[in-house]
Amino acid sequence: MATSAPHTSHFDAFLSHYDPSTGTFTATGSMTTARALHAAVLLPDGTVLIVGGINNPNAATSAELYDPFTGTFTATGAMAGAHSLAILLNNGKIFVTGGFGQTPVSPAPNAELYDPATGQFTAAGAYADASAAGLLTANLLADGRVLITGTTFVGSDFDGDVAEVYDPAADSFTLTAGGYNNAFAKGLTATSLMSGKVLFAGGVSEAGLVPYTYLFDPSTATFARTGNMTMARYNHAATLLADGTALITGGGLGSVSAVATSSAELYDLSTGAFSLVGHMTIGRTYHAATLLGDGRVLISGRAFSFPTTWQVLSTAELYTRPSLVPAECH
Repeated sequence: MATSAPHTSHFDAFLSHYDPSTGTFTATGSMTTARALHAAVLLPDGTVLIVGGINNPNAATSAELYDPFTGTFTATGAMAGAHSLAILLNNGKIFVTGGFGQTPVSPAPNAELYDPATGQFTAAGAYADASAAGLLTANLLADGRVLITGTTFVGSDFDGDVAEVYDPAADSFTLTAGGYNNAFAKGLTATSLMSGKVLFAGGVSEAGLVPYTYLFDPSTATFARTGNMTMARYNHAATLLADGTALITGGGLGSVSAVATSSAELYDLSTGAFSLVGHMTIGRTYHAATLLGDGRVLISGRAFSFPTTWQVLSTAELYTRPSLVPAECH
C-alpha cells in the first residue's frame, strides 16, 4: 500500500472564522508555521492546539496555540517526533500520535502527551507492536481510552494491520483482539458513534479502492464488518450527526489523480446500511466537514483533481439533514 500526497504546490498559514449566523468567513491571524494535514484540538480554556502536519517537503514537529479572542497564534513546546493525530483526554492532556510526513521505513515515533499547564510534550508509553509505522486514525472511546489504528512495516513493505488501545491511567498500549484484517486502508475515516462503537469506512488497500466498512466494539475489543458504502471512496470526510447517523461526503474514486465525487451518503447504525442523500455542489476530497451547533454540517475547501492537475478549493457549502415528519394518523 503506497503512501502519497495531493500534488499541492504550497502550504499556507492563513486561517479564517466562519459565522453560522451570517454564513460568512472573516480572516484571522496567521499561524507561526505554514503547514498542511496537521491536527487541531479545542482545549478546555477555549484555545486551540495545532500540532504537526507537513511543511513542504518536511514533516513538522512544531506546535502552536490559537487564541480566538485575540485572533493570534503563539508557538508552544515542540514534539520529539512528527505527529498529525491529536486527541483531548479526559485528564486534560492531549495525546498525539501518527504522522503524515514520516515514510514508513521504520517504527513510528513514540506517542506523546501535551500538558497545557506546562506547554510541553513528554513521551507516552511504548506501542504494544514495535513495528507499528503508518498510524492512520485515533479515536477517544467512551471510557477515556484511545483506539489507534494503522499498518505495520517490516523490511521493505507493509506487513499487516495494527490496532491498539491506549490507557491514559496506566500510560500503556494493548493490542485489540483482532478481526480487522485488511481493514486499515490509506484514506479511510474513523468515526466515533453514539453507541460507543467506531465506524471505519473506505480507503485504498493493497487490493485497490474499497467500499468496505467495519465497526470496532470496545466491549470486546474486536472489529466486525458492517454494510458497504454505496460506492468505494477514499480521502472522504465523515461526520457524526445529532441524530446518531454518520454523514459520508466526497472522496476520490480511483487512483490519486482520479476525479473526486460530489456524492454523499448516510450510515444508520440501527440497520447497518448506507443510503445516498444527494450531491454536494462540487466534487471534493481531502476536505473538512464540521458539525455546527444548529445541526448543519459545514463542508469546506481542500482539493479535487483532474487527470493530471490538483486544484485547491476556497469554496464551502452547508448540509442540512431533513427533519423527520411523523406520519398522519387516520
